[in-house]
This record gives sequence, structure tokens and C-alpha cells, in this order.
Amino acid sequence: MDDIGIGELALMIRMEDCSVRRLDLCGSFGNSGVNIFAEALKTNTSLKTVSFGCYKVLDDVGGQVLLDVVDPFARPAEPKDQWENILRSNHTLQSIYILDRPTVTVSKNIITKLQSISSLDPHRTLQSKCWHHIEENIDDISHLALESEHMPNVLAFVHQHGTINELFRLIQSPTTPDLVDNPSPERARISFQMQNMEKENELLRSLLEDEREKSEELHDENSYLRRVFRDKEEAKKCCLLPITKLMDMWRLFMELLRKPVVS
Repeated sequence: MDDIGIGELALMIRMEDCSVRRLDLCGSFGNSGVNIFAEALKTNTSLKTVSFGCYKVLDDVGGQVLLDVVDPFARPAEPKDQWENILRSNHTLQSIYILDRPTVTVSKNIITKLQSISSLDPHRTLQSKCWHHIEENIDDISHLALESEHMPNVLAFVHQHGTINELFRLIQSPTTPDLVDNPSPERARISFQMQNMEKENELLRSLLEDEREKSEELHDENSYLRRVFRDKEEAKKCCLLPITKLMDMWRLFMELLRKPVVS
């Protein structure tokens, strides 16, 4: 196939009723043909694997174009633009192979990423991209233009894929729509969890305070025992000194009594 043939094939895979799951393409096409085909891949929902065997120049320019189709995080972008890239990206493709040809100079890094795009079904692939985006922007999701009625689903999604800390950060974020105007079972459940967490934290604080008091009491008791022990040792030293002197004086007194009296 040449670039014109690739373009005609691209029109076919754009169709909503396209059910082709695998394509192996070979011919005299390169970056331009791959670029045309990449645009069609953005809207295709059936293809899972594509192989390109190019005999014209295909380098990182064409490889990056293919990567952009499936990976909205391949290039740095503002949160709003990144979200748009997620919505426009292909969630069905699981692998793209670029066959080794003399004219192919696509870097190994891009080739590896293209060969292992996803092992999940399209729905879970989209979920994975969405969670990656929300995780990076959990403190400010205002670019998603969410309304209060959307929040129960968003909270359930964050709770399913993330942690309690991320859930609390989302609820406390000033950019999150107010949930009070739209109470729901999901919000009630989250509120109940938060109350339980607060009770557990209060109990842990109380236990920690009790442990601190016990530790201080033990410290004071140890200091007292050390002091008493030191005082007893000092008392022993003080008592032994006078007794020794008394014995010496008694011996001197006895010697004096034994001596004869000189008249």
C-alpha cells in the first residue's frame, strides 16, 4: 500500500459499523501515511492490533503521532487540554507494532509503549486514563465543569479507585461543587465514614494522652526511686564515719585504763 491507499483505508475504519479487529499493513508509505491513519484511529472502536511495515521514512515523528492516539499523557499539557485529549483518545487499541525496516528509525522507547498499550477492555482503559488524570489534579478539577448532580458519581469513582485521603481532599477542595444542594445516598455514606473516622481519631487521641500521662508518672516514679536510693547510700556513708571514730576512741580509752598510774 502507498499513502493514498492508507488514506482510503482510513476512511473505512472511521465508519461506525467497522468491525475489523486486526490489520497488518505493508507497503511504500511512511510518516505521512501513518499520520493520516492515526487520525482515523482516534474514532475507531473495533481495532485491537495494527502492524505497520513501512518502506518509506518512519521516525519518531510518526511514532509519536501514533502514541498520541492512545496515550493522552504522552505530551505535557494543561489539565483542561489533557482532559480533552483523554476524551479524544482511542480506548480500544491494545497494541501497535512497527516492523523492522531499513527506513524505520522509531526509538525503542516509543516502540515499547506502542506494543503494550493496554490489556484491559475499552471501558476499563478509559477508566484508567480518567483516574490517572483525576489523581494528578485531585486538588482542582474545576476544568471538568462539574455540577452538583455529577458529584455523587465522581465521589464513588474516586472512592473506588483511590484512597480515603484522596476522597477527603476532593471533598474539601474549594473547587469541588457543593454537595449540600444535592444530598444523595452517596454523600450520606461518605459523611458517615467521615464521622466514624473522626470518632476513631478522637479515641486514638484519648489513648495517646493516657499513655503520655502514664509515661510521665513512670518517669516521676523512677526519678523518685533514684533519689531515694542515692539518699540511702549517702546516709550509709554518713553513719559509718561516726561509728569508726567511736571505736577508735573506745580503744584509746581502754589503753589508757590499762596503763599503770604513776605517783
